[in-house]
Amino acid sequence: DGDGMGLRGRVVDVVCMGLQLADESEDQSELPYLAEAIESALSLLSTAVHLASEHYGNFDLMDALIAERGARGGRHSLVLTVLQYIALEDEPRVALAALDLARIVCGERDSEVYQVLCSEATPPVRARIIQAFASQLQAPSPSGASGGVPEGVMSLVLDSLAGADGEGCVG
Repeated sequence: DGDGMGLRGRVVDVVCMGLQLADESEDQSELPYLAEAIESALSLLSTAVHLASEHYGNFDLMDALIAERGARGGRHSLVLTVLQYIALEDEPRVALAALDLARIVCGERDSEVYQVLCSEATPPVRARIIQAFASQLQAPSPSGASGGVPEGVMSLVLDSLAGADGEGCVG
């Protein structure tokens, strides 16, 4: 299948299934290649969402990604999986690529992302994601640029921190 939807589906599957594939991998030597594939897929999605929304005013791709679970039935939604990648301490490049995508999506759809975080993540997973998200946002940019945190992203983090004990989320 050579059309764009086929490619998008494959890229989304790499992102959605990455954590599961890493858990199931018996050969640890494969993990760096999987991490590289996930990082590339996240970067491709970030670029596509950014171009569609910022340059063409089209939010269909962003909305589709928020609703996406992956063609092969990933364990979680794409959004929750991306947020979980932010918490990967042993794969900082994957975490940064995930943060880039999360910043773009949260900048426009923070309430939808917050709902996914509250409804799909268990309290311990939610707390780990929130802590990692806040740590990544406070860290200086590797390029030295001060990218600034979109208001929606900071609102998500602050709201999540306030509700991390389950008060604001359905757990």
